[in-house]
Amino acid sequence: MSRQAREERAAMRPAVSDAHGTIGHPLPRGGALALRRLAGAPDAASWLLAAAHRRAGRDEPLLRWPEGALRLEEIVACVRALAARMITAGLRAGDVCVFTGDQTPAIWLTLLACWHVGVIAMPLSPAVSLRRRLLGFLGGRRIVQLRVGGLPAPLPRAALPVVDLGEPVTAASAPSLPPHRPLPESWPALILHSSGTTGSPKRILHDHGSIVALARSLGRHVLDRQGMSVLAGTPGFGFAYGLGLLLIAPLAWGRPVVLAGRRRLAEFAALASATGIDTLVSVPTGYRRLLADTGNRLPAGLRGLVTAGEPLDAGTYARLAVSDVRIVDLLGASEMLAPFAASDGRRPGLRALPGFLLAIRRGRSVTPPARGLVGEVLVRGPTAGRMATRADWRRACYRGWLRCHDLVEIDAAMRLQVQGRLDDIIIARGVNIAPREVEAAFADVPDLAAIAVTGLPDDRQGQQIVAVVVPKSGGRADPDDEMLLARLHRLARARLVPWKRPQAWLVLRALPMTATGKLRRAALRAIVADRRADLFRPTDDR
Repeated sequence: MSRQAREERAAMRPAVSDAHGTIGHPLPRGGALALRRLAGAPDAASWLLAAAHRRAGRDEPLLRWPEGALRLEEIVACVRALAARMITAGLRAGDVCVFTGDQTPAIWLTLLACWHVGVIAMPLSPAVSLRRRLLGFLGGRRIVQLRVGGLPAPLPRAALPVVDLGEPVTAASAPSLPPHRPLPESWPALILHSSGTTGSPKRILHDHGSIVALARSLGRHVLDRQGMSVLAGTPGFGFAYGLGLLLIAPLAWGRPVVLAGRRRLAEFAALASATGIDTLVSVPTGYRRLLADTGNRLPAGLRGLVTAGEPLDAGTYARLAVSDVRIVDLLGASEMLAPFAASDGRRPGLRALPGFLLAIRRGRSVTPPARGLVGEVLVRGPTAGRMATRADWRRACYRGWLRCHDLVEIDAAMRLQVQGRLDDIIIARGVNIAPREVEAAFADVPDLAAIAVTGLPDDRQGQQIVAVVVPKSGGRADPDDEMLLARLHRLARARLVPWKRPQAWLVLRALPMTATGKLRRAALRAIVADRRADLFRPTDDR
């Protein structure tokens, strides 16, 4: 048996701990495991900063925000100063620090300081309401809350001590730190929570090797290949997407990032001219809002748009592709930390990033990707993390692969075309229908702010197709709503085959969304079921 095969088999073993004190149940790991090597660096933060030193311009600010900027030497000084404050406060390698995942310079620097000390960072997203009892999987480790940069402690109701790191510093010289033993690549570095699109957020533990592997993969095959220079976007640091595209990969590749907090994408236009932003990072919902806010105009100077979180619908893609901007669609999972598939920036459809292995699940069988195959995409990669609970581990794994719960079709060019989440497929009259296929038929309707399709259980046909719409009026009571729905119904008859046409319609003021702008389809199904009596069913002659 080869060394790689032995490593992959060991990584799939659902043990709770290992020699380095790592906790949780390991997800299937595989692919290019060499990407995980720290190459002599004592920790992931040191590796990232050393990589930045090799690639970045000496005087170019790598961290920018509306009120200021930091060059690499200033970033190093800030990280070392924050690390010194952590050590002075009694924090040691293996302790757990919980803090807000807001997109601010203070949090950006704090994450690096945590990894430098060997502390396990737990940045929280706005979607996560974490209670003390949910931290039981951490065992006897010391758990504290960090207050940094004026941001409040994230868990005011939890009985956890608070460590105040104050404001990040910009001292010209970095303080001396006590030497620490180099950390192994499997040392725990980061605890993330999944977005909770389909239920309660799951807790995933990632190590230093995964952070380095993410930097190598994204930097070489996305940032370099697409010519991305200065990045900015909407995701926070409580999500893998924000960590990868606004901290880890850009820093390692010497690319500046602009942190804009919770601004909408339309507000980035003013920042772009002052800071040189040429690449935006967001989700499809963010880009649809941008197009609505700006009258389908993109900020000047853009060269790239990166999207992830959910499939980018054909209508939005077509509106964004009018200009000569590269649109890079990423497919990933919080369990994998990094994206494992990406588009080429010029056409829809994704291919596996080098270093990751993909398979297709159909029923109980697992097969390599092949033209024409439709099924659930499975993945192995060097960035796979660990699940906090055995129950989550069971749901995440299938025959040595990580389940992504995304339904894909392999096209003639061997690209993955994402049809939607497996759990969201509507089965009506024995036919599998992907909601986004129906939603795409209405992407160009100017009176609609949003539309989403879901299934309603039906005794005769399995499920009815229900379209939920948000009019531009905001879904307020409007006598024209019925006329709009009747018009959409006629449009469905003209554009969709009979078995894909919505049979009922519902008007809402807003769709249920996660903090990252992804549609919560499980919540949408519950709303439709609860408001069955309010469904509008136009007759075919209207």
